[in-house]
Amino acid sequence: MALMNFDPMGGRGSPPFEDCDSTLKLAEDVGIGTRDLKRIEVVGTPIHDAVFDYAKIRAARRSSLWQRIFGGKD
Repeated sequence: MALMNFDPMGGRGSPPFEDCDSTLKLAEDVGIGTRDLKRIEVVGTPIHDAVFDYAKIRAARRSSLWQRIFGGKD
């Protein structure tokens, strides 16, 4: 896992690329760096100390939006 708490090597269908191509893969394919964490030198705060769970925040925001639109009715 990476800083945003998803697998940067994941492709279409894996979070956060459930409905689209991996922008990281697209960038890598045209030569704009790598998405392979083993090939990236990290300087400063270690990744495991800086991880932020964006998937959890996305789920909470979606749930909040659902509540606002439908008033809690599933």
